[in-house]
Amino acid sequence: MTHVLLWFYLLALMVLIVGFGFELLGWLRQRERWRALYVWYIAIYTIWLLVQTFAYFSVFYLERPIEGLSTVVSWLWITVSVGLILVVPHLIVEVSGFKPGTLAKVLLYLPAAATLAALVFTVRTSSYPVGLATNLAFNATICAFLTTGAVRVWKRKSTVPRHEVLPFLLLSSLLYLFLLVAAVLLAVRPATGGSSVFANGALAAFCLSWATLLVVTGLMRAGAAARVTAGLPPRFLDDFAISRREADIIGLLVAGSANREISEKLFISPRTVEAHVYNIYRKCDCRNRVELMNRIQQYRPAP
Repeated sequence: MTHVLLWFYLLALMVLIVGFGFELLGWLRQRERWRALYVWYIAIYTIWLLVQTFAYFSVFYLERPIEGLSTVVSWLWITVSVGLILVVPHLIVEVSGFKPGTLAKVLLYLPAAATLAALVFTVRTSSYPVGLATNLAFNATICAFLTTGAVRVWKRKSTVPRHEVLPFLLLSSLLYLFLLVAAVLLAVRPATGGSSVFANGALAAFCLSWATLLVVTGLMRAGAAARVTAGLPPRFLDDFAISRREADIIGLLVAGSANREISEKLFISPRTVEAHVYNIYRKCDCRNRVELMNRIQQYRPAP
């Protein structure tokens, strides 16, 4: 079982790194704020999984434990936890369509401040009750944020690509609900070796499932862009300085797709589609789709 779990960790780590690359490319193309926060979220989890994999290897495969490793892992765990509780609220605000006021924005930092203080106190004092209470509070806070975001995205109260964000929110909500229940059970009955392996396996399974989702989504974005760009006259693209993303959208506009359909096919928000359409009309000196289609037709060879 030890060997299986190690390979499980390594596979999840490799796929998560690939998924991070896909999302980073997606952000570089769109520069959307919610995707930037998502990239940070993935980066934090990738670092955590790397440390977790190394710590697992050190415990079960090295004859002598590395001196000071437990301290380094503890402080990295604090850093990752604080990073998550800083990024997650803002990510949920962006993807779920919240419009918080000044007071609400300030309140978003309170869980992070409280968690940081509790985590540092736990590491310095090695207090088991405080550590358990901190674990419960942390998992409950993250689970509440993610569940709220999932409900709002499900009800279409945001403009982000629903089919891209919702699976991640649901999967993450289930993970933190599992961790919350596990923390409660840990308070009732101390952990055993079998329960520790089960918890580590569940976390690795989540990372692998999520990473696979990131890779599949990235491949779908790349495939969609390649399909819709084909067929537009190259000279038209050059004369009007049409970017790759604008060419993607023009291809779907000509095919008769509505803005929301374009956002779903290209995995971008409707607001981003509207901005691109405005720029396309401005570049091509057009006012509507009919004029745009006529402009493109001028660049096609006569029958």
